[in-house]
Amino acid sequence: MITKPTLSPSDESSPIDPLLALSKFFIEQQPTLFNHSCAVDSAIQMLYGLAKDYVLDGKEYHDNFTETKDEVCDTHIKQLEQAQAPSIIQKVLEIMIPASINEVPSTSE
Repeated sequence: MITKPTLSPSDESSPIDPLLALSKFFIEQQPTLFNHSCAVDSAIQMLYGLAKDYVLDGKEYHDNFTETKDEVCDTHIKQLEQAQAPSIIQKVLEIMIPASINEVPSTSE
């Protein structure tokens, strides 16, 4: 059981119990290893290393996800623009070419 006396600083030269290290890691919630009361302990250093790796992996995943999403969106926008292009060209041609040119002369005599 973790109690206040077990959490109090002891001999810093000996490694602390792994369960105690885990408890101190979560109880103190220091943003950096240097601010932790047991910064010299190898278990605490390992926990901070694991936390750092987890955060960096999450950032890398987020960056890759964002990059992939942007590429998919760009591709869809280009495909949409290509699909709409013929109708735009047709409208431009209708404006530029008068209707009288497109009419076929009647052959009624």
